[in-house]
Amino acid sequence: MVAPQNPLKSSRGMAPFEERVKAAIAVARHPRIRVSDVERRLGTQHTADTLAMLIPRFPSTASSG
Repeated sequence: MVAPQNPLKSSRGMAPFEERVKAAIAVARHPRIRVSDVERRLGTQHTADTLAMLIPRFPSTASSG
């Protein structure tokens, strides 16, 4: 998951979001790895907020490991 911006870090010197997504795709070579921009689409910045929005949408996968 590529985060739009870590709220605890400065964005100074950070590559643009689209560039970071492309870089993640380039290094994610395993077929089970999927690069996602879900935090940007959901408008969340914190993992807890992202999970709070995703778990209700995918209840059957939340308990599987």
